[in-house]
Amino acid sequence: IMLLAAAAELIIKKRMPFSRKDIRTEDAVMYMFLAYSLLSGIWTVVSGIPFRVYAGEAFTTAIPMIFYFAGRADGENTKLFYRIFAYSVIGTGILGLILYITAPQFYLDFLMNVYISKADAATMRVRMHSVIGSTLLGYLSVASMFAGSYFIIRSELKKNRELAEGVIIFATSMMFAFLSNQRAAMVVAILAVIYMNHLIFFTFNMLPKRYFAAEAGIIAAGVAVLCIADMGIVMKIYYRLVSVPGAIGQRSDQWVGAVNNM
Repeated sequence: IMLLAAAAELIIKKRMPFSRKDIRTEDAVMYMFLAYSLLSGIWTVVSGIPFRVYAGEAFTTAIPMIFYFAGRADGENTKLFYRIFAYSVIGTGILGLILYITAPQFYLDFLMNVYISKADAATMRVRMHSVIGSTLLGYLSVASMFAGSYFIIRSELKKNRELAEGVIIFATSMMFAFLSNQRAAMVVAILAVIYMNHLIFFTFNMLPKRYFAAEAGIIAAGVAVLCIADMGIVMKIYYRLVSVPGAIGQRSDQWVGAVNNM
């Protein structure tokens, strides 16, 4: 109801990009996907699938697209939004880390049958779930890394609050992305680090290239220390990353079944 009310406000105040001169490429893509999502109800019902199935999917795919248009219409509050979003994700991660370490019984019971198959600490610690599940935690943590990169780039690497804030958000969010133990989140977190280095050293030339070499050396040393301290953790991350291509094949039967059912 709140999202639909927000959409109505955007339309009434003429803040939705409707005119040809205002519509950007990403707006056109969003409009096309929105139209596709809404029209899919026609062949859903024709195929004999209950309308409630379509309605449920519409509320999880089409309706949340209003967030995009709201942000599109209110760009001046970008920094505030990123800050609130990033701190919310970090807060969720910190809560999850406390629960992950302490493993209280009420938390295990909460996760049981939804996120874990057995209510014990060993099963729970395969992935860090916090209170939203490891899939969401991993995705939101990666998104929060890019929010942190926004502050780093804005700061132009000067010694100020924005730089410190961006680095803390970026590094903390990356830690939670890896603790989620979700392969996709881990891969994209690594890509985010590469992308940030590309922006800082090669796009905006914010630092001399020698610092890039120093950073690579520090990362290599850190990995070496971690290998010496606990090789098991390193191998666990390594096996998760190299299994990404196989993960696609593991889902093939599910995708074929889903397509055939539709």
